[in-house]
Amino acid sequence: MLGESIPRYDGERHVTGTTVYVDDVRYPGMLHVRPLVSPHANARILEMRLDKAAALPGVHLILTAEDIPRNRFGGAGDHHLFADGFVRYAGQLVAAVVAEDAVTAQQGADLIEVDYEVLPSVFDCLEAMKEGAPQVREHGNIFKLSPTGQRKIRIGDVESGFAEADYIFEDSFVTPVQSHAFLETHVGVAAFDERSRLLVHSTGQSIHWIHSSLAEVLDLPMEKIRVVGGIVGGGFGGKSDVSVEPVIALAALKTGRPVKWRWTFEEELRLPTNRGGFHLYYKTGVKKDGTITARSVKSIQDIGAFCYRGNRSLDRQGTVAGGPYRLPNYWFDGWAVHTNKVPAAALRGFAVPMVSFACEGHMDRIASELGLDPLEFRYKNALRENDPGFRGQPVDDRVSVIECLKAAEPSFRADPPVRRPGKNLRRGRGLALGVMPIGLTAGTAPVAVNAYLALDGLLTLAVNTSDLGQGARTVFTQLAAQILEIEESRISATLADSSLYPACAGSGASQVTYLTGNAIVRAVEKIRNRALEVAAQKWGLETTELTYREGQVLGPGPDQCLDLSQIAVEADRQGRGMNTTGVYQARTWLPDEEKGLGKPYEEYNYAACWAEVEVDTETGRVTVKRLVSAVDVGQAINPMAVEGQIEGGAIMNLGYALTEDLYPPFQGGRNAASGLHEYLIPTIMDVPMVEPIIVEKPSRKGPLGAKGLGEVTATMIAPAIANAVAEATGIFPDRLPISPERMLGLLKKRNQGEEP
Repeated sequence: MLGESIPRYDGERHVTGTTVYVDDVRYPGMLHVRPLVSPHANARILEMRLDKAAALPGVHLILTAEDIPRNRFGGAGDHHLFADGFVRYAGQLVAAVVAEDAVTAQQGADLIEVDYEVLPSVFDCLEAMKEGAPQVREHGNIFKLSPTGQRKIRIGDVESGFAEADYIFEDSFVTPVQSHAFLETHVGVAAFDERSRLLVHSTGQSIHWIHSSLAEVLDLPMEKIRVVGGIVGGGFGGKSDVSVEPVIALAALKTGRPVKWRWTFEEELRLPTNRGGFHLYYKTGVKKDGTITARSVKSIQDIGAFCYRGNRSLDRQGTVAGGPYRLPNYWFDGWAVHTNKVPAAALRGFAVPMVSFACEGHMDRIASELGLDPLEFRYKNALRENDPGFRGQPVDDRVSVIECLKAAEPSFRADPPVRRPGKNLRRGRGLALGVMPIGLTAGTAPVAVNAYLALDGLLTLAVNTSDLGQGARTVFTQLAAQILEIEESRISATLADSSLYPACAGSGASQVTYLTGNAIVRAVEKIRNRALEVAAQKWGLETTELTYREGQVLGPGPDQCLDLSQIAVEADRQGRGMNTTGVYQARTWLPDEEKGLGKPYEEYNYAACWAEVEVDTETGRVTVKRLVSAVDVGQAINPMAVEGQIEGGAIMNLGYALTEDLYPPFQGGRNAASGLHEYLIPTIMDVPMVEPIIVEKPSRKGPLGAKGLGEVTATMIAPAIANAVAEATGIFPDRLPISPERMLGLLKKRNQGEEP
């Protein structure tokens, strides 16, 4: 039932190692794919010689750009599946070899000879904007997001707001490129089903998006393609789009045999998309009492070689870049700029954690300069119920910034740490707020779910949503169990299959519980109502004379009682079907181009975090000792799962704060990581004590009051850590990650009397 910490729907299979993943799918005669990727960041392909590879025994097929019907995909429709005449980043796919086994396919890829004319590259988005910079794309380095070139939001008049202020503060921040680093790399298997349709087993997060993308790339009708999802070993946004699917699908079509492609960790760091890097500029006007009068934000996004989803990320970012604060005057300007890097797209939080780092660091520096308590400064300016809010729309009465602050405050105030626990050690605490939109930017299509009550009284939810490990199917069964008042064990939820189930929300944008959950509630409520109708017809009564309780329909007579299995049998006798469909669509609309005003999202998450850190001034190492994370979930459907999400988001953004950078400065702008031994994500030895606090302020629009929460949990971690570092050392970090090398550089500058 709702609010119970029941075990995960598929937890036993995960623990015992019996879960079947896409990598476990086997077909007789299955071929394998290995890629040839570009060693250069920017080059013209002069000639490609395939003859030696094609002559290798066991090689069946070599695919290049000439073989794909439509060589474009991605959110902006500009990403090339295969390099076509030019390579635009190191690691871009040039060719794919299909062979009897992966070893032979790799040998074939090694035999392909390519002549390149290496061209000048640019790896910094600020340099890419300058006149005369190397051109990454034929249309120029600045992707045109609108008729004016940039994404704009105009609420009030910031110049008037700055004129009202007693103080003006300006800061700039830089964030790195981050990899998803999930343990299950991209993998897919293409074959043919019993109707001779192309059947693709995918680890994708959005089965219907992959289905439609395959139809477009392969130039096939959608009815000729079937996409089946599976249990996904981590996604975090990195499996939102097509990856291996078009290649294996095309290979299967050309060879008539099943085809599999599994990426290595090195390919995982170079072939797909990652979290893009940003340069952010904040300017805020403040009165003497701490009231914010105006804020302007300028954001320059490094979108890599292709836009992919860079247009959507700035939509999302601009909405909340001002933070969860009262801003009577707020302007945002965002640019998407091409560089010769891996394309940027969605990663847990999709463009929000970087502005949270900048906004919350900016807030703490303002408080420090004005001599204000950072917590009280936030209380004073926090967004409240029915305030004018994001994109010019009033925030509804479920906003919970104050509640999250109050939940975190006791931990923030209690037991201040010893400031100098050792000769070279300094300790400090930092606070940060987070806000996260739920759902896609005014682009969420209707979500549908089928519910079917079988003759044995078991309910099946036909849900076309992938489970990425977040426990979605557990949540689905708990929602249905709450409505039908039965045990979760009497409910099952399907895996995604494009040919069997209706269109559903992709697993991303914190929308699964919110959107799919709402559709489930509607479908199961119809089952409950139909149960009353079936019983009413059997007994010749009105439904108003009946009662539904604990999986049974009760009539006024002593013997008038039907459980759900009896209801299903009676419905069959009456010629009624006990199958229903629930549909939900968020009420949103696109912002206008001139001022960016509108309602791109229906609901938002809020959160607060405080961090305690220890800085070693001799080595520059920052150690996080404790994180307290308070997150509003609306209604906790499964508290244990909620706590797991809060802890997971904290740990993931711990790496963003301290260690992760796919293009560190010492590599000269090149991604040289060949695996997780070179790309540093937190291990169990790095994880601090994480204390989750569940805040419940039920949503008026979410399913039984619930919201999604997967992404907001990661938004406020890095800024809380950075602010704790500032309290410990007196230095406000303006760039992530806060690596030992970077921290030592900041300390050295301060000790030499320079501006850190």
